[in-house]
Amino acid sequence: MTVEWRKANPDRPWNGSFQFRRIRIKAAPGNRLRALRPILTADLVYQGNRFPTFALIDSGADWSLIPWEVALELGIDVATLPGPDRGVSGSTGAGRGRAVEVELDLRVNPPPGPMILPFVAMRPPLDTKAASTASKTVLVGRHPFFEWFDIHFRMGYTTDPDLGKWTVRQVTKKHPADMYRKAPTMPTVEGPVT
Repeated sequence: MTVEWRKANPDRPWNGSFQFRRIRIKAAPGNRLRALRPILTADLVYQGNRFPTFALIDSGADWSLIPWEVALELGIDVATLPGPDRGVSGSTGAGRGRAVEVELDLRVNPPPGPMILPFVAMRPPLDTKAASTASKTVLVGRHPFFEWFDIHFRMGYTTDPDLGKWTVRQVTKKHPADMYRKAPTMPTVEGPVT
């Protein structure tokens, strides 16, 4: 599967600082909670089809994910995609989908440039009428986004708990991979252990 980032400006690293978006969450009937989330405005592009959406930068997700409603809008037929189904679970329940390459264009200034990412496009649930269609937000998981960028969440930099910001800094690869592949050795202790 292709993973590619075509930088808008190859001569400069892409960095950004963003405010969290305040989201209201239904916790129970009549009870709403607020949460700060790292969300960016974005476009997804698949075979010439463009879909405006929001991208939640999700450090808890291994892979990026496209809800089934967004996959339909993009013209992705999950049933015809090659490869096996992949299981996805979370607080909203389990689902199944298949991997597909989709272009992600973040609408920020300055733009980082288009990124081709592997997403898991979700299959529609068996009962689409009963399924929640409240969110068409895509999840951008760790692979490969967090390999290209260091993400820092800064929740407590003011005295107001409803404020926060997060930063994105392009990773500069400085260390050889072999440095991290070696297993650490533990010191040997001779004699009786007390």
